[in-house]
Amino acid sequence: MNKDELKQLILEKIDASKDPWIKIAFYSDLEVMALVEELYKRWEEGNRLGDPIDYATDEELEFLAQKAKTVKPIKSEDIVQDMMFRAVYGFSQVREPMVKRDILSENLKRLFLPR
Repeated sequence: MNKDELKQLILEKIDASKDPWIKIAFYSDLEVMALVEELYKRWEEGNRLGDPIDYATDEELEFLAQKAKTVKPIKSEDIVQDMMFRAVYGFSQVREPMVKRDILSENLKRLFLPR
């Protein structure tokens, strides 16, 4: 697939999805999150021309497309349970113990609040 096809696949599978839990599952993946942060950094350095995804290399687009193809929706009750666990114990029961950042909250803010 060429770059445009990979971008289109990611857009259709994730960003255009009507299921917000697909988006949350995709963007809360630690590897995806790290890459998205890097793409936003490049986009900022590029004076915000185009979209952050335009700054991805071929390999990065292939990685994101593969993740988009295989992402599975998460259940809202799992998220709520995880949030409660974090609130009480300070870390996630699902992810690695002692994760300091609240990844879910960061991704929800990124998805639903304008920058």
